Amino acid sequence: MDAGYDAVLNAVFDREKKRFRSLRHPNGFVRLWRSLMRVATVNCFLVVEYEAVDPQNLLCGGAVLQAWQLDDAGVRSIATDDVDPGPAAGRYWTKQLVRLFIPDDNGCVFLNEMEGPKYGTLLELVPKTSANAEGLRLKVKRARIVLNGTVMG
Repeated sequence: MDAGYDAVLNAVFDREKKRFRSLRHPNGFVRLWRSLMRVATVNCFLVVEYEAVDPQNLLCGGAVLQAWQLDDAGVRSIATDDVDPGPAAGRYWTKQLVRLFIPDDNGCVFLNEMEGPKYGTLLELVPKTSANAEGLRLKVKRARIVLNGTVMG
């Protein structure tokens, strides 16, 4: 796979837009579950690109390179100082945090999709060209779940 940085980054945004829409506008069953579990309404995603990753543990870290806010209005660049999910409403943030690292060869993507301070999913994804001309898609290579601050798997 020989995808450029911009193509990989756009594939990340496509993935997160779909995820945001599903959380922002859930179906009836999900709405019921969320109200019973007192899950806060998601207002936006803060997508943050980091300079490094711990590939064994799938954790993005180091200095923040750039950041974006993804909400109902789309994706827009924000100052790195504005990256603050705020206090958690129960277990979850209303501004969920997506940590991102793309290696120099653009051969994979590391995402930390954090729903709250102690809950989320850590992913390594591989860019693949879609056969039906949809463009670049990200396929999960490895995943780990974070429950109550503990990385599972």
